[in-house]
Amino acid sequence: MYIKIKGELDSMKKMFGAMLITLMVVMPLVSAQIATNDVYHRKYCYDNTTLRWIKNVSIVVPEENISHTLQVTEDQICNYGCQNDACMMSPWITWGIVFLVLIVIFILYLMVRPRG
Repeated sequence: MYIKIKGELDSMKKMFGAMLITLMVVMPLVSAQIATNDVYHRKYCYDNTTLRWIKNVSIVVPEENISHTLQVTEDQICNYGCQNDACMMSPWITWGIVFLVLIVIFILYLMVRPRG
């Protein structure tokens, strides 16, 4: 029983330590103002299957006279390839759209054709 309680205390200490570190990092940013007009997004095809997003965010803390610009890079895997700075749609979706357009055109033709 002593070992079980000691293990639980150790895990609680680790959890408390993680919470304390998180609060130490987050609390100064509570008063920070994120300049939303300075958020810049850019995306491009890194290779044939990866769309890379680059986001720049400016954070200003006026009380501390601090201004930081963070650059975050995220990679998005494109299952059907990357072209013209965007992931390509599934071929099934493309063919489904074409098929639906043809059906709508056929129905419109049946409605407006002369009867007789």
